[in-house]
Amino acid sequence: MLNFFFMLSLTFADSAENRCGWWENSSPGNVEFIDKDGVWTVSKQGLYEAKSDWSPSGEQEFSNGTYGRYCVCIKVKANKSTKEILEIFSGQSKKLRDCYRDKSLPAHETPVKGALKEFVGQWVSTNEDCPADRKFSIQPKHISMEGEGAFTFKVVKDKPLWIEILEPAESTDKFQRLKMKTNKQIEMLGSSAVMDEPDGTKCVLSQKK
Repeated sequence: MLNFFFMLSLTFADSAENRCGWWENSSPGNVEFIDKDGVWTVSKQGLYEAKSDWSPSGEQEFSNGTYGRYCVCIKVKANKSTKEILEIFSGQSKKLRDCYRDKSLPAHETPVKGALKEFVGQWVSTNEDCPADRKFSIQPKHISMEGEGAFTFKVVKDKPLWIEILEPAESTDKFQRLKMKTNKQIEMLGSSAVMDEPDGTKCVLSQKK
């Protein structure tokens, strides 16, 4: 009997796995975990809830009042066929930038709408002052930089169209609220675009046909 329980405990321990990604708490009682393998259900209000005494803390990106998302690593037992997290044994909150820079995670999606729709596609550098491999891509739901990953952005001016590529900055207040800083600015000029690099260089790019 003792051997049976010993083997059972080993099987249970082997079923636990470490996963890192986005902890999405969009509204009360609704949590999804997003990692390189997809979207996992942690809880659905009134319908399902993983067994857990752990909850994230630290830096948070707000999307719905006090609700939003964290970057975390968790040790879990999961059902891969139903994509449900069954139990969370432990966890650690990470810096938001850790998830933003993790290229194995799905791109953070910011809807591309309005005038920006006209510029969907890949853009490449055309002037000597700009790094030869400088490229960026405007897709239906995000903007990505070659070699740097996907970024959130905001439109700061409509005519001509100016957009700011944003990245997480260090949190400075006691509540660890996310602060965003401008990584680059891009002016969209029809068939060309001008990107202001952090060092002051102006990269001219054209849309790849």
